[in-house]
Amino acid sequence: MILTNLFLIAFIAVFIIDYSGFIDEMGKMLTKVLASKVPLHIPKPFSCSLCTTFWVGLIYLLCIGKLTIFTLALLGIVCILTPEILSIIYFGKDIINKVFEYLETLLHIFE
Repeated sequence: MILTNLFLIAFIAVFIIDYSGFIDEMGKMLTKVLASKVPLHIPKPFSCSLCTTFWVGLIYLLCIGKLTIFTLALLGIVCILTPEILSIIYFGKDIINKVFEYLETLLHIFE
């Protein structure tokens, strides 16, 4: 159960930070709002899915009272897998696009 929750935390962090581009857009918006000539950069814990997964996962483990060496090692493994989680998200998107393209061609055949 803990491992599943850690993977879900990692998935959410990767989706928000890496896939959606929310953090990059926030940096651009802050640059415009503050009328800065130099682009502002969101600090590392918030702009890195690995870092965010680690800190949120660590807080989660502390809150549920399950922080042990074993769960900390599991958290580290999950954090290391964040680039692969992003690849899985892109792969899933590509598969869904191909399925919809295939269904669209089938619909054109039957018209």
